[in-house]
This record gives sequence, C-alpha cells and structure tokens, in this order.
Amino acid sequence: MSEGFLVKLPSYKCSPDNYPKEVRIKPLNIKSIRKISSMNQSNGVQIIEAVLNDLVDTDVKELYQKDIEFLILWLRMNSRFSDTNPNIIPLGYTCPNCSTKDSKNIDLSKIEIKELNGYKEPVVVKLPSGIIVKQRLLKLKDLLDISITKEESTIFELVASTLVSTDKEEFNTFEEKMNFVDNLESVEDFVVLSKFFEEFDYGFPSSLEIECRNCKAKFNVTLPFEDFFRMDATFVSTGKSYRDYIVNK
Repeated sequence: MSEGFLVKLPSYKCSPDNYPKEVRIKPLNIKSIRKISSMNQSNGVQIIEAVLNDLVDTDVKELYQKDIEFLILWLRMNSRFSDTNPNIIPLGYTCPNCSTKDSKNIDLSKIEIKELNGYKEPVVVKLPSGIIVKQRLLKLKDLLDISITKEESTIFELVASTLVSTDKEEFNTFEEKMNFVDNLESVEDFVVLSKFFEEFDYGFPSSLEIECRNCKAKFNVTLPFEDFFRMDATFVSTGKSYRDYIVNK
C-alpha cells in the first residue's frame, strides 16, 4: 500500500523486532462506512478487523489491542464524512452520586496518547504459588478468538489471552489458556496475572474523568471505542444541490 499516511504506533518503543513500529493507513471510504453500518454487539470485533484490513498495510490481527484502539481513534479524527467536527464525541454518563443522566462533549484531539514503556515480550512472572508464567500483550486475534464463544469478554478471558506458556506447558489454543485459568487454585495467582493490564497500560485511555454537571462529583466513564467508528450518517455538504450536478437538464 503506497498511498495513505504513515502513522507511528504507540507501542513502537518496546514492541518485538518482528512487530511493526509504524503502519500506513488510509482514511475511511464508502466501502468501510457500509461495513461499519452493520456493526452490532455480536460482530463488532469482526467488523473492526474487516475495515482495518482494507485500510492498513499489515495484518491487523497481529496488532496489539491498544494499537488497534489508536488506529480507530486516528480514523475517527482523519475521516471527514459529515459537517460535524470528527474530533468531538458526546460521552453519555449516569452520575453515581446523584443519578443524573447527561452527556459531555469530549475533544479527542486533546487526549494524551501514552507510549508503551518498560515492556519486553514475553514478560516472565513468578506467581505466589510458585508457577512461572509468560505473558504478552493482547492482540486483535485474541479478541476474535474470544468472540467465537462470547459476545462480550470478561477479565477472565482477557487474562487467559495474555498467556504464552508456563514452566510446565505451552499454550497453543485459547481453550488451553482458559483451562489453565479455570484450574488456578490460588486467587492470588489470578490477581497477579490480572495486574498485567495495569502495569502495561498505554495508548488511548480506556476511561476519562467526568464532572457531573449537577452535583459536581467526579468519576470515570468508559470510552466507547467501537462508537468512534460510527460516523454521522449525514455526509459532508458540497455546497451545491443535487440538481447542480445534473448534466442532461
């Protein structure tokens, strides 16, 4: 893919040698918008893969989840299909303090993108039970594997997907990883494995702090990444009517 824009991924400092530091990406086109229009809760991950594969010059299944989220953000901000500002999204919330339902406009261009630091793949940890485990960052292919059996992933499936091997076995399938997690006898072991996400959090933040307009309480609201893909259905105005383009009047 020679056309498009060269974009540096936020994992570039610490990704393995065989992982791309940057990708070439094109803005959304009509074909992409048509695919996005069919997105729902059960097929969201598959639609994201299909759209990005058309627009990015690498196999997106092998990209880290956080890099995928960054590319979704890039597409939202650089694909102009409506007269509305693509950087602005309304973020709905229900205040946990006073139960007020409201929304606040968020400017995506002003949110800091955090670079990945201190990561070396695989990460080797010794669990409280003594088991040695290797973990790696989640990839889009892991989310695709989860979506085969579940519409929405939980922390248990996400933790399982980070597993590479233990000091006793290699994991070749998602089922093998899930079986290992299900059979952990120590809750402390699982807690340590789940802290992986906190330690290597990077890219676009998964939530933002919101202040309630009514009671001024502050709380975090999860950002709807899949909604970033949904552009306004009203296309950008050309400044002319349809009749202005008719040539056989």
